[in-house]
Amino acid sequence: MKDKVESDQEYRRIILDGYSYKTKSEFWDDYTDQIPIDSVKCFGKNLDAFSDAITGGGPGFPGNCSIEIIGIKKLTEIFGKSDMNLIIDLLKRARFVDSKVEE
Repeated sequence: MKDKVESDQEYRRIILDGYSYKTKSEFWDDYTDQIPIDSVKCFGKNLDAFSDAITGGGPGFPGNCSIEIIGIKKLTEIFGKSDMNLIIDLLKRARFVDSKVEE
């Protein structure tokens, strides 16, 4: 298990189910529905903003959590292989996030 960043926030479980999205916008809307509301305010709902949130604690930072991604094949159709690989890589490298990726 990865080291956790200490936080006053409770540990949360975020589930991103690729089978329920048709667009990137739906993915980002679901992600922001599951993170702390104060972190949503300036989040750009794109890969650059997600990278800043995951690697630097910027807007969109989910806090100490578990993020489960389901339906990688469907998400790869939506995002493209390169962008989906970037999302997975960012989550694997994040110290404060336990990630689980399922086909």
